[in-house]
Amino acid sequence: MKARINDAASCASRIALILDTIGERDGIVGAYCEVLADQARADAARMDLMPLNERGPLCGVGVGIKEVFDVAGALCGWGSDIHAGRRPKHDAAIVRALRDAGGVILGTTTSTEYAMARMAPTTNPFDPNRTPGASSSGSAAAVAARMADVAIGSQTIGSGIRPAAYCGVFGYKPTQGAFSLSGAMPLADILDHPVIFANEMALIVKTFTALRDSSAAYTARLISNDNRRPIGALSHAALVAPWFKDAFSADMWEMVRSFARQVPDIDCTPLSLPHHIGAREEGCLTTLLSADMWRHHGADYRQHHDKMSSGLRTWLERGRDIKAEGYRAALDLRAQLIADVWEALRDYNFVVTLATTDIPPLRSEGTGSRAPQRLWNLIGCPAICGPIGKIAGLPVGLQIVSRPGSDAALLDFAEYVFHDTENASPTEDC
Repeated sequence: MKARINDAASCASRIALILDTIGERDGIVGAYCEVLADQARADAARMDLMPLNERGPLCGVGVGIKEVFDVAGALCGWGSDIHAGRRPKHDAAIVRALRDAGGVILGTTTSTEYAMARMAPTTNPFDPNRTPGASSSGSAAAVAARMADVAIGSQTIGSGIRPAAYCGVFGYKPTQGAFSLSGAMPLADILDHPVIFANEMALIVKTFTALRDSSAAYTARLISNDNRRPIGALSHAALVAPWFKDAFSADMWEMVRSFARQVPDIDCTPLSLPHHIGAREEGCLTTLLSADMWRHHGADYRQHHDKMSSGLRTWLERGRDIKAEGYRAALDLRAQLIADVWEALRDYNFVVTLATTDIPPLRSEGTGSRAPQRLWNLIGCPAICGPIGKIAGLPVGLQIVSRPGSDAALLDFAEYVFHDTENASPTEDC
């Protein structure tokens, strides 16, 4: 039985059901670093004693937090051997805002090493031999396995949208800079985004609204309601063909195209981005990210490089060697790419495209291609992924992107597009 947020059950009974599910499933899925069961039960029981008019909008919602966000007293080791056992004293700004809104923190979820390199031990809830995605793997898998109502992750290249697609859940990445990342492990200041995962669009919207109305809303003007329009006016969408060099599944692209064509009253116009955008965006992001990684984590490398994976060392060593003029050139290129992308999309409100290049690969083959998510992250767009079906019994997601600042409009549009999609739990008949 699903623990729906609109059930009449008390907060305590709903949280107890989620904790029971964690006990039953997490031995295989491995989504949590630490489950704060006693604290979660106490928090839920306390909420049940509160008058209805004093309860927050997320009252009783069970939330998992990716271990790169500080949760006071909990294991937040950044997926690393260097920081294993780390227990911060204070909550990150987003965690504090979720608590203030009534969210019940269930525990910390797994991340890849520094949210970039060595895989977490987490498995895909639909097939334990396959990856749940990249660094937000634990958060996406926890939601997919009904071990959290909502989970918070992060994305610096593609580690929110990709796990959402692979795990068959909704994943929403807001406009870059809209929310405070105070108390979160940094990688690159202009590339880091928080991500909200949920099994229902309604919960994505509810969580976004709670954060938007909280002290964690860093720049409220970026995510105002000013860009909202009636659904009838949201018909201008570009169905953007793959612009990157990575191979992609023809069956998956056909599923995305077919789904987009069948959404009522939405005209998805096929469009290809100029070649130079796809040819230059990866190098631009790589320069910015690796240089910022060295700035933030070079001290860890100097003191503990022997405790880092070779993949992480490669990123940091690349960043160490980037000169100031190279970094400035990458910033200039990013600004040019932003202008070029929106010039190519000037007639469209939304982009509809692939979320991933294929179904989730086997864990032995890695966490999948970053290509479909990378460009939109580089230019700071809000993006959302939702499930649209399955191939070989594994989830397929569709990605929708809009202009920075149009978060409310994007969520309205996504609710319309995904309103008939069924997000079946892997514990149910799939």
